[in-house]
Amino acid sequence: MKETVKIKFDNILLVIYSCIVVIGNFLFAYINTTLIGRAYQISIVLFFVLVMCLKKLTLEQWLITILGISSALICWKNGGPNYYLYFVILMIAGSTLNPKRILKYTALITFLSLATIFLLCKFGKIVDIVFYSHDTYRHAFGMLHPLNFAATSLMAIMSFSMAIFSNKKNWQYAVIIIIWILFLDQWCNARNDEIALLILAITFLFDLDKIPSIKKILSVVLIFADVMAVIAIFITKIVPYGTNIYDHINYSMSNRLYLQSILFNNYGLKLFGQNIPQLGLGGQTATNIRNYFYIDSSYTRLAFMGGIVLFVIAMYVVNRFVYKLLKLGLYRQAVVLLLLMFNAVAEDTYTSLGINTIIVVLLSSEQLLRSSFAVGADSTSKKLLLNLKPS
Repeated sequence: MKETVKIKFDNILLVIYSCIVVIGNFLFAYINTTLIGRAYQISIVLFFVLVMCLKKLTLEQWLITILGISSALICWKNGGPNYYLYFVILMIAGSTLNPKRILKYTALITFLSLATIFLLCKFGKIVDIVFYSHDTYRHAFGMLHPLNFAATSLMAIMSFSMAIFSNKKNWQYAVIIIIWILFLDQWCNARNDEIALLILAITFLFDLDKIPSIKKILSVVLIFADVMAVIAIFITKIVPYGTNIYDHINYSMSNRLYLQSILFNNYGLKLFGQNIPQLGLGGQTATNIRNYFYIDSSYTRLAFMGGIVLFVIAMYVVNRFVYKLLKLGLYRQAVVLLLLMFNAVAEDTYTSLGINTIIVVLLSSEQLLRSSFAVGADSTSKKLLLNLKPS
């Protein structure tokens, strides 16, 4: 009886979370988002309150709850963005549910939401804004910002990859990802997201269990990812302005070094974040604009706008999660997380509330991960794969 009640509560929470994902996907659609934004915030708070009433947290989850919420509230009080608070409580609440189910539902709902937005765009119900930047045309396909469509699809594919697949290779799935990359390259020109997807596709050509010392290799890659996160923040202090290497990196990264130089010259790093006004492409602003200033790197955004404390907490959480995955032999899931970490060096996806849907499982306990991923994909999942059987 007690187990039945628990299952019912979990299903209720999963339904609420599914609503959060749907609203989050439409948060970036090119429509009036004021009401959607309010509904998104309220649903996250409701989800968190119910979890705190119905679920038990581990000691680690309690510590992150206290430190994370306190830091996010101070950041908000200092004029920083309030979405870090919603990030923290969403991560805490989501990590009490079955992570495999969460990721599977997230992926499927996001795929359906993107398809709906795309069709509404094609039928003229939502405007397809064509952005022009750096001699490149990018179709938003009904989204508010030029790269939202590609970024959202990246997160959906990553969630699907973590939920459905084991360490075994699957060249059919790799082919599907590559076909999607070709579509994105033709219409969205989302270079960094395309690179992440290409690497993900390549990893599906290998049986990860058969790679010698795979656990040690991925542990080293994690350290390298951490180093890159720090470099992403201080790169303009490491690479001297005006040098050939500075010019080369700045050109290849679409002027990101120059913009980050402006950031360092006008704002300092603070413990609990600050307000940094930005002006980027989105909505009616579909071409190159004067006084453009936008921070693309997720790590730089988090360190400057969220503060050093939130940055340290975020790095601790993602590192702990990867180590849990490696300990349990969930190498496929660890690879996906590492790719997301590298993508965050140049893209804001990791800190975009409503787009980063993987964050919801990052505080999952080792016990919950073990029980959730103990068996292969269930029959429902297999049907969803269209009979793509791993080799």
